[in-house]
Amino acid sequence: MKSTDRSANFFLLGCSRSGTTLLASLLNSHPDILVPPETWWFSTVKELGQANIRSKIWYKVLMHRVHGFLQSSQDPKIVELIPIFLGKNNHFVGHYSELFLKLIEEIKTQRNIMVVGEKTPAHSTYMEEINTYYSSMNKVILLRDPRDIVCSYFNAWFKHDLNSLYKILMIIKVYLHNLLYVADGSIIKIKYEDLTQFPDKELSKIFKFVGVKAVELNQLKKQSTIVAEGIHSNIDKPIMKNQGNYKNQLSKEFILLIEKLLLKEMIKMDYISTYSREELSIYTLPLEFNNFQTDFENSIITEKREKSSCNWKVRGLKKYKYLVKYLIGK
Repeated sequence: MKSTDRSANFFLLGCSRSGTTLLASLLNSHPDILVPPETWWFSTVKELGQANIRSKIWYKVLMHRVHGFLQSSQDPKIVELIPIFLGKNNHFVGHYSELFLKLIEEIKTQRNIMVVGEKTPAHSTYMEEINTYYSSMNKVILLRDPRDIVCSYFNAWFKHDLNSLYKILMIIKVYLHNLLYVADGSIIKIKYEDLTQFPDKELSKIFKFVGVKAVELNQLKKQSTIVAEGIHSNIDKPIMKNQGNYKNQLSKEFILLIEKLLLKEMIKMDYISTYSREELSIYTLPLEFNNFQTDFENSIITEKREKSSCNWKVRGLKKYKYLVKYLIGK
């Protein structure tokens, strides 16, 4: 967990619907920390299909995309970050990871801030890239009870049925594979349940980890100057715990399915299953779930293959052809 001889900047990682936006809002209230809106950096680079930047238009498309994501910020210096950066760097040649680190440093300069955190939950699935190219950056990983994550997915995005549950569990399985077994380097892991129940204690751990002074939550509320994104933007409101919702919202069959398929991960995160191991071992999966483990393993293999076989001409240019046409004249 010690973060000596490295940048204090960090990735804030976690499964979507696990509370990363809440944590980002709390961290944003510290005078020495800034967590901008989600950049979707890795996903955009993957879509464009090039790890090494040579083409000026490729560079412009990437910057244009990131600029669009940063528009949700209430901080004018973040909103104008990319135009200012492009004014200083008309072109960039090199690996995309070097460009990302330059952007982080530009944020620190523009906001006169000590520590920058990058929070895009989907980046958790790019853990091998983060380990390889961003070893100098810390990782703050937020974990949450998978059963409550399922509830949050249902409430936000999915129909409450078996087919949706299969998709949700596959998503969570991929996230947790990366967060629990692939993540390496300077890491601190925080549980959502501890953060909402003992915010001062958990925040002080993070502040120490990234090298800033400890500030209690009531003081953060008084000195907050950054308006964070999303539903957690007002930290003056009491923190909603949202723990154990699955007990009332999920059926016995759904809870059995979750615990059967994510038991290993739950044990590693110290979450106690509702059903005993004996009950789970004799539980028969629905026919649709028989190939779950195989599908999960194939998804990991496919993801690695896609990340290693990027092709700008096939993927990036086709998807962004109208944006390319627009930018060529700029």
